[in-house]
Amino acid sequence: MNTQRFDYTDFTRLKIERALSVDILRADTYSLTIGDDFSRIKVEKVGDTLIIGRRGLDWIALFHPRPHVVITLPELYELTLSGACQGKAIGFQSDHDFVLKLNGASHLEINRMSVGNLKTNISGAANLTGDINISGDILFEISGASRVDLSGSGKSARIELSGASQARLSNFALGKASLNISGASSAQLKVNDNLDINLSGASRLEYAGTPALNKVHVSGASTLTQR
Repeated sequence: MNTQRFDYTDFTRLKIERALSVDILRADTYSLTIGDDFSRIKVEKVGDTLIIGRRGLDWIALFHPRPHVVITLPELYELTLSGACQGKAIGFQSDHDFVLKLNGASHLEINRMSVGNLKTNISGAANLTGDINISGDILFEISGASRVDLSGSGKSARIELSGASQARLSNFALGKASLNISGASSAQLKVNDNLDINLSGASRLEYAGTPALNKVHVSGASTLTQR
């Protein structure tokens, strides 16, 4: 298979667009390798952000194969996947903040990751899976029939869940959590210390652990269950 290597360096943020398949790997050096379809890929660097996407409109076609991209870099501060991209991010372990944005039916699997604070926005039937440990605070914004399924641990989480979305966090140990769940969404989680709950619109929450329940509001055919 023919491949093309690009000599981009000094980027800590990635924006991946238009139905690409991407592997993002932690390494001491920077590299960008694109497979056979490299002539149809557009790459640009703006500040410390590397932007990669497909040229033209052929990415919209059903069953069209996704060009494969492999990226290595020492540190990853922000990652955006949009337009039906599929990706893996592996091996990034640090205490700095990390921002993650997934939309447009994109899917990301993360493995062997640890960060300080985590801020996520998962929308438009996007999917996040894998394992991560978070030493600071967490924001999960999950909407539009999206799904998050993670294992690991975190200190404190605020979870905003809407539009028939799912947060499967029963293998993700939290100290405390604040949840606002609506629109027939559902969540499973494990909380040890404190839990605030607002459920509406036929939503469901199942939780494990023995947290102190501080603020609890359940309405509109929603259900709250302790496992």
